[in-house]
Amino acid sequence: NLTPLEFKLFYYLASHKDHIISREQILDGVWGKSTNVLDRSVDTYVASLRRKMGDYKRCLRSVHGVGYKFSLDELAQKKAS
Repeated sequence: NLTPLEFKLFYYLASHKDHIISREQILDGVWGKSTNVLDRSVDTYVASLRRKMGDYKRCLRSVHGVGYKFSLDELAQKKAS
């Protein structure tokens, strides 16, 4: 069960599949430009989302110093091995 904000975050990331998305882009796309939320809040919500994704958490990759990338390639690699 995802909270409404977790679902919005998941939808945003999945809508930008295979693209590296910065924390700032995520903040603008999920929280909106007029909010006063720290970029590290994204990390907190991504961690919560990963916990709820089970085996699919591998699809949500951290890109050091930039942000995140959602890709189903990780899932395909796991099935192939």
